[in-house]
Amino acid sequence: MPSCLGIYVERNIVKYAKVSKERENVKIEATGVEFCENVEETVKKIINETFSFKTPISINLSGEKYTYSDVFSLLSKKDLEKTVDTEFEIYCNENGQNKNAVEYRKLIIDNLENKEKKTVLYSYIDKAGLVAKTHQFEKSNLSAAVPLPIAIANLEDFAQKKNSLIVNIERNTTVTTIINGEIHKIDVIEKGMQDILENIVLKENSYEKAYEICKNSTIYTLEGKDLQTEENEHMEEIMPTLYSIMQNVKDTMALDGIEIENVYITGMGAVINNIDLYFQENFANQKCTIMIPYFVDASNIKINIKEYIEVNSAIALALQGIGQGKKEMNFIKSRTS
Repeated sequence: MPSCLGIYVERNIVKYAKVSKERENVKIEATGVEFCENVEETVKKIINETFSFKTPISINLSGEKYTYSDVFSLLSKKDLEKTVDTEFEIYCNENGQNKNAVEYRKLIIDNLENKEKKTVLYSYIDKAGLVAKTHQFEKSNLSAAVPLPIAIANLEDFAQKKNSLIVNIERNTTVTTIINGEIHKIDVIEKGMQDILENIVLKENSYEKAYEICKNSTIYTLEGKDLQTEENEHMEEIMPTLYSIMQNVKDTMALDGIEIENVYITGMGAVINNIDLYFQENFANQKCTIMIPYFVDASNIKINIKEYIEVNSAIALALQGIGQGKKEMNFIKSRTS
């Protein structure tokens, strides 16, 4: 029975989820959120507590970037590979980037405007940054390091070819656009939970306490204002950032000009109560929901859904480690594999 420990790391926060799969049955064996100063020690502690000494580990990248190019789809496989790599080299030269100093992966997707072409989505990261990230896991069974905005699509079954946005509000915010059931584009919004937490920390002097405040905060929508019984003194630290994120998501949707049916909200921001209703008020033509892993029965009263939601990013990474998602986006493997 394959299993994987998904670990999401950004600065002083570590989220983890151990996931196993037997045939088509996926099971979450352990989850948690840790605030820490020493990532390596925290990872060691998580491995011990989850009995994952030999279990493969799948992690996120940090600070990766994205770019795109168009290539002709009728090229042979060999010529297509060569053209795709050449296009990235041209991009590096034009943007003052040393191609030899970066590690990159590519995803070839349909071009929506020209059937004779393919679009290439590149994800790249400084080699030094990749080494620094993986070094934190050098004593572990590290099997995958993938861009989280790619892996996050593992949480939903997009087989019905629906057009969706996945808004992942972690330290910063990423928007993964799904068109016809496939990843089409990644947008990065610099605003995210880091802004909210740091603003609260100025008053509370603790990231962990700031996070708990967010978990216990409730956004009152226009319809629910009359039901509000008390003021949350920290909403002034929360709402401006959420408003900025929401406006950026709107701008992204308008710029693409693609009809979107669903907006999924995930990441650390999803623990703020009623954030889905807040988005729904601002996206009248889309269905806005909190992202729940496709294999989880939300109606099962024995399951604490919120515990799963707050580690969605780690679950997505673990699913990548047990064989789901885009294998070609794994930065641990060679580009030719």
